Amino acid sequence: MACGVNMVKRIAGLAGLFFFLSVSVLPAGRPAKAGEYKISTVLAAPYSGVITPAASEFINGAIDKAGAGKFDLLVIQLDTPGGLDGPMRDIVKKILASKVPVAVYVFPQGARAASAGVFIAMASDITAMAPGTNIGAAHPVMLGSLPSVLGEKEGKKKDPMEEKMLNDASAYMKSITQQKKRNVDWAIKAVTKSASISAEEAFKAGSPTCWPRIWRIFSLK
Repeated sequence: MACGVNMVKRIAGLAGLFFFLSVSVLPAGRPAKAGEYKISTVLAAPYSGVITPAASEFINGAIDKAGAGKFDLLVIQLDTPGGLDGPMRDIVKKILASKVPVAVYVFPQGARAASAGVFIAMASDITAMAPGTNIGAAHPVMLGSLPSVLGEKEGKKKDPMEEKMLNDASAYMKSITQQKKRNVDWAIKAVTKSASISAEEAFKAGSPTCWPRIWRIFSLK
């Protein structure tokens, strides 16, 4: 479930410095008091792929492990094109209820947090993006009889069920971003307009949290 020991040690070693310097700005929805978090142990959980029940089991298991163990921070290294609505919501609920701060790190370069990945990233306490990554395109669609968050199908007219899904997804995104004090306007556009932006644009928009600084802290090079 965790990354290699060297990766965890590097993130853990730098995370303390990161929180000491930046806690007043970076953690969404947390009291802004420098030194509030003392980071000594970090659990890293890399996930690359579609958000499925298996993904939910893996990520939620990492959250449980972080909460049960003596971990001060969970870093979810994420690269996803999106996935199913149900597993995505299970992950979001788990992150919001976590007693241990959860960071979502869109990595490596060339990775993305698309569709369902946007909801997961916005629910985290810290969202970081490596250069060359992107986030967005969270318009809900139907896959057979299952609601999914894999991006909008161009040229297709919305039926009443799809309209209901869109309104529900928009309200859910608004609720998450308001709670985490993120850029609500952009997040809603990611759902309703399939807006997608690069790491640099996200930093300027204030969506993921302070990309350049976090990249320097979390870079594994």
